[in-house]
Amino acid sequence: MPEELTITDIAGRKVIRPAKKKTRLLGVGYMGGNPVSPTITGVNEKNRTPSAYETRADYSPKVENEMFGIYEKLAYHNDFGCVFREALVSQICPHFHFESESGKHEDVEAFWKQHEMDTHLHSIVDQAVSYGTGVGQYTFIGKDARQLLYMTRLDTTSLELEKDKKGVITVKQTQKDEKGQETKVVIDKIPVGRPPEMIFFWQPFHNPKSAWGWSSFRPVIHNITGLSEMGRDIFAAIKNLAYNQRIMALDLSDANSIAEKDAAIADATLFFDRFESATNSVLVFENCHEYGFAGTAGGQTSAGARMQPLMPIIEPVLSVALQRFKIALGHFEQSDASRQILKEQEEAMERAIEPLRENLKWKILNEIVPRILGLAFPDSETDWHVIPEHDIRLVWDIGMPSNIRDKIDIYSLAIEYGMVTPQYAAQMCGFADPNAEWDEYGFLLKSEAEQDLEAAQIKAATMRPTQGKGGSVASRQDARRNVRNATKGSRNE
Repeated sequence: MPEELTITDIAGRKVIRPAKKKTRLLGVGYMGGNPVSPTITGVNEKNRTPSAYETRADYSPKVENEMFGIYEKLAYHNDFGCVFREALVSQICPHFHFESESGKHEDVEAFWKQHEMDTHLHSIVDQAVSYGTGVGQYTFIGKDARQLLYMTRLDTTSLELEKDKKGVITVKQTQKDEKGQETKVVIDKIPVGRPPEMIFFWQPFHNPKSAWGWSSFRPVIHNITGLSEMGRDIFAAIKNLAYNQRIMALDLSDANSIAEKDAAIADATLFFDRFESATNSVLVFENCHEYGFAGTAGGQTSAGARMQPLMPIIEPVLSVALQRFKIALGHFEQSDASRQILKEQEEAMERAIEPLRENLKWKILNEIVPRILGLAFPDSETDWHVIPEHDIRLVWDIGMPSNIRDKIDIYSLAIEYGMVTPQYAAQMCGFADPNAEWDEYGFLLKSEAEQDLEAAQIKAATMRPTQGKGGSVASRQDARRNVRNATKGSRNE
């Protein structure tokens, strides 16, 4: 490919421009197209055709730690990437609390708040989403590595991971000694199927061929970069299309040279530049040429639209990126998304998020909580599968999923019309309590206190007509009605 290309501009002059270069690895690539002629007002030779973008590049040979610079730009400095990252982190690790029958959860809750564990855990999940791996380092009381003192996040970009043939991952970090010299220190080793001793190690998307986990950004780098660049182009287009650009076609048939044509065009352009207004932009050219936009048949007086419809083009690109970060497309495409479609999309994203959230929950309960309580892990390699037992539960503060709420509404209506029993509805909604006692009709058995209260209410309803004058036929009818209503109400309950 030649290094320079010679083209002819609209004025008939020959212009030399550099040949198209290879695409950069990150971001929208080299903006191709011809340099804009300096005879057109408001632009210069450095401007390129904004539609000539190339974004494709092959990242498959690169390991995850070689991509950290790209991931950082996308996750923390790119508008779409930052929104996607925060949305996925908040879904994987929402607010939660601990519960238990023994009351030990109060100690865990106190430790959690005192050491701001929510902040550290959220930061670990944030790096796991951005870089594929999140690591937290334990600090223990004493040398037995049993009672946890606190936990802090390690910077993933400062770590080195090595995986041997047995699948054991060695975690190293570059540290500076007292003399300022950098040395690689082994922090911990992660055996297969056994929790590490000194670190909390989590990867939402595991890569079996590497010690590094997959970043959420890796398969959608071009999508997010293109969306961000397209967003800037849309704002630029809005500025350009906020007014009707004036066009002047000059009759330059009497000009004897190109220099005279350029001088006449420049004089006409400068005339309009004297006015300070939002519409002082003017395009001046010779009337033997035609000027127009795609879809306008090439005529400057055509009625075609200047901007192409964007959503049918953007939607496939946007949906791929949103699917990767478990976000419903309807939240972005709000104009065309119906409530039912949005609901179905949210249910699909909930099912995709649940395995990641449950995996994080398992690691919190079986790796962090035992260390907060000071429970000992087995030292024998044959007992690697044994986790210290405790009765603490982690409960997400996210409310019920939409499909469960729909089930509750349906079965509540079915109970009201006598179509199903409360016992059957509780089982179908997943709320069956193993300690609950049901009668032969599928209703909950009442406690002794509830039965005593019901008997007192019936007795009060029976005696109510006799208080006062009583004795009349109407009073006796009222008494029977009160007893009947009280008994009917107790059966319905």
